[in-house]
Amino acid sequence: MPVLYSAILLGTTTLVDAAAFSGNFKVVAKEFLDKTGSNQGRYVFPTSGHEFCFLTKNGFTYLAVADQAFGRNVPYAFLEKLDADFAHKFMGKAQPPREGMFADSYGKQLRGMMTNVNQKPAEFDALTAVKEKVEETKNIMLKNMEMVLVRGEKLAELDEKAAHLKDEADRFKNTSSQVKRTLQWQNIKMKLMLLGALLLLGLVLFLVICFSTGCFKKD
Repeated sequence: MPVLYSAILLGTTTLVDAAAFSGNFKVVAKEFLDKTGSNQGRYVFPTSGHEFCFLTKNGFTYLAVADQAFGRNVPYAFLEKLDADFAHKFMGKAQPPREGMFADSYGKQLRGMMTNVNQKPAEFDALTAVKEKVEETKNIMLKNMEMVLVRGEKLAELDEKAAHLKDEADRFKNTSSQVKRTLQWQNIKMKLMLLGALLLLGLVLFLVICFSTGCFKKD
């Protein structure tokens, strides 16, 4: 989570704060501010696992306690956006400063901005946005490559099936030709046998008639 705790201070007085987790962030932040005095701009105090990122601007001090794993780009982008919104609304309205004086008027807004930065850090940091875009592009390319490979496998499978069907068709054609030739030869043999039988029958009839009529007797 990029931002664990956030606060807006005037001097060492906390005007409004919000926390994603309970902790002694407020106390530690004031100890750091006592050490820095009237620093302006950005300054960071690293602790075990966390970084206290301060931005003093337009008379206010903005704090974001960040997880070190997320770096400093997102917390400071968040603080710059916080300054642009808060200073525009409350410039000159924090005198005299009191603890929690803007808790009711700005607490909900601060919590909403924290939720936004923690859920969508890319919107607060161009580098993070680029990294996420690269990651998204990489995932799309990997998915497309996977689809191409799957499609290639399917095309290879279709080619294999087509080749198998062609082989089957060729075998069927050869078998059909053989059967056709066999049937034709059997048909010829049947016709020859029938013709031979007719000739034999004719010869037998001729001999019977001749013997009956004495066509072979000499006068």
